[in-house]
Amino acid sequence: MPQAVDFSFSPPNYECLSHNGVELGIVYTSIGPSNKNINKIKADAMLPWVDIAIVFEETAGHMLGGSTAGHAAAVASLEMARAAGAPIGIGHYFCLDIDPNSLTASQRVLAEDHLSGRLPAAEDAQWDAVVRYPDGRTAPVMLTGSQWAAVGGYLDAAKAYLDPRGDFAGLYAGYLGIEKMVGLHVPLGYQTYAWSGGRVSAKAHLYQYRNGQSFCGGLVDYDEIRIRPYMGWKEANEVALDYAETVKAVVDGLNKAAGDNTHEFGVTGDRVKLANEKLDTLVDKVAALLAAWERGITVNVDVAQLAAAITEVLGADLAIKVAEELRRRLAE
Repeated sequence: MPQAVDFSFSPPNYECLSHNGVELGIVYTSIGPSNKNINKIKADAMLPWVDIAIVFEETAGHMLGGSTAGHAAAVASLEMARAAGAPIGIGHYFCLDIDPNSLTASQRVLAEDHLSGRLPAAEDAQWDAVVRYPDGRTAPVMLTGSQWAAVGGYLDAAKAYLDPRGDFAGLYAGYLGIEKMVGLHVPLGYQTYAWSGGRVSAKAHLYQYRNGQSFCGGLVDYDEIRIRPYMGWKEANEVALDYAETVKAVVDGLNKAAGDNTHEFGVTGDRVKLANEKLDTLVDKVAALLAAWERGITVNVDVAQLAAAITEVLGADLAIKVAEELRRRLAE
């Protein structure tokens, strides 16, 4: 049985998924409404039984719109996910859906030449997606250098929008897309077998290995989880709770210092009294800022960035000290 399934217009029974060993349901966001997209009703029905991961999908070739399209995609995906109840810290996998049927005549000649062995192996050329021929043969489709640049720009823009809001950008693509883009432009990869020629990237967090299956009353694709964390909703909720508890522990220490005039951070206690509403704001901000580091997506906490968020509550002279203490405690 699959570890995960993705589905669009024919959802399965979620309790049945859980009873059959499925732990993750992969669903969609897009620009504008669609019945395949996540919403609050669907999310509330899924979460008692399976985790949720998000794929953003528009028309084929949407990524070739570059940074402008990538920014719009990230805005739409975040808004739709949050409206459905998604916590801070989830992943958004953006689809590189290149339609093989849109090939020009010259591109078809190139694909035929590759298939016949007159061109280098796929791993040595700039290929993604495939042409499927009536006899069952397949050949990859070439993306030009400028098209790859557009894809990179799309992902960079999506990541730039999501990062400061605590969420993560990823890519859904064939083997070469994952190899070229994950780790350089985005941290997360979701690979489909359909455009991969039998190869699976070591960078793929999720891998779609069979399409169009009738399962638990719905029509689904089968997936496996290859790298954790893949940035699902349940993962984000669990980590966010850990962040909140860590920050509150530090603030409790500060308030204790305020009560007995101890000097945990090297200042007098009367400088660290916090109002409850400011504490809540601090917890939320620090949770978002620490998300990437705690999950291993980036290597180091940006202490200066943490300090900027903490300054509002604690003041500039305390902010660096508290940020360093948070990093030390989370590293233990």
